[in-house]
Amino acid sequence: MSSFNDDEQTVPASSNNNNGASSAGPGTNNNKPTLSVAGKVQLSVYKNETAPLEENRQQILLELTGAASAGDRPGLDLVAVLDVSGSMDGEKLAKMKKAMVFVIKKLSNIDRLSVVSFSDGAARLCPLRFVTEASQGR
Repeated sequence: MSSFNDDEQTVPASSNNNNGASSAGPGTNNNKPTLSVAGKVQLSVYKNETAPLEENRQQILLELTGAASAGDRPGLDLVAVLDVSGSMDGEKLAKMKKAMVFVIKKLSNIDRLSVVSFSDGAARLCPLRFVTEASQGR
């Protein structure tokens, strides 16, 4: 079995034990139940306060507010495992390539990506690398 220890190292986490994810816990915001994780996500629930005793249907609305930018979230380590076997010829292979370009464009410089291809066997095409302009060309 191969040993892969050539991945780019991440920046050590801050000394904050909860990584900035201090939960404010359930509360109310303008009479809406809310749950917040400081600076990360806020969930608000809009619903009826009362419900009949018999079976019924009611609608609810969940409002999710995410981080404002990629810098407000922890980095992502993504290993893409790509089927390059004979069954992936023509249009299937073109769609997979297009999907990978889409995924790579959605990643930011705090994310790391590794690519593994497989057909008869598997091959790691690149170690986990930060998604930078230089690494995107490789």
